[in-house]
Amino acid sequence: MILDNPANSRLAGIRSGSRRPGGLAMKTILAPIDFSPITRRVIAEAEKLARLVKGRLILLHVIHPPTIVAETGCAQAAAFMAAAGQASARHLQRLRRTLGRRGLAVAAIGATGYPPRQILEQAKAGAIDYIVIGSHGITSFFDLVVGGTASAVLKQAPCPVVVVPAPAPAPARRPRRAPGRARTSARPARAA
Repeated sequence: MILDNPANSRLAGIRSGSRRPGGLAMKTILAPIDFSPITRRVIAEAEKLARLVKGRLILLHVIHPPTIVAETGCAQAAAFMAAAGQASARHLQRLRRTLGRRGLAVAAIGATGYPPRQILEQAKAGAIDYIVIGSHGITSFFDLVVGGTASAVLKQAPCPVVVVPAPAPAPARRPRRAPGRARTSARPARAA
């Protein structure tokens, strides 16, 4: 699902490798997003980079199909994929319009499949100059620090990859004491 195809006349002059006035090639930044809390940070960093290199931004959202364990799950999986595809298209369209209003050349692409593979295929097919990706992770230590998808992309990307760290968790707040309760001290009383 391509929401704004680079072959469109509006974007035809800004494909990667195309020439801007002055003879400089326009850079293309790919920002794979998953609509998780880190998405805003990824978009912000990708936007900064696109403005810095006077390039264009491609937003990519990949829907990972669910694993089907029984025949009855096929209908549920199909319904999930249809709903996820529609929601993805709405979100991508909204982000594309918002960034476009800020004067940025933006394309939005929705895909289905294994996210690292789809990201790498888009990077190769679209002659991407930079990838800006968010970190996540729940598996091995490296994947825990960088993220499974980010790790796979880092290892195989045909271009530089910028990994945007997840925001640090908020510090735990100390519980408030109940009104009227005396404050206790963990220090022993000093002898006089």
